[in-house]
Amino acid sequence: MQLDILGLQNPDAPTLVLSAGLGGVAGFWQPQLAALTARYRVVIYDQRGTGRSADSLPEGYSMAMMASELAAALAQ
Repeated sequence: MQLDILGLQNPDAPTLVLSAGLGGVAGFWQPQLAALTARYRVVIYDQRGTGRSADSLPEGYSMAMMASELAAALAQ
């Protein structure tokens, strides 16, 4: 999973993670980015099997799996 971090690069700025839901793509948030990046570090990403993600969806993919993958990516 590739995370795009936009907006303020100040590590003290609040971080806002935007998820477009199961099967969503980062581009979903494009209309809101100008307003949000002025105040936050904004993290957007393409979920598994969508957009620029090279990963395919495994059988039985769930919201819990999606959350675990996002948590692991954010921890890096």
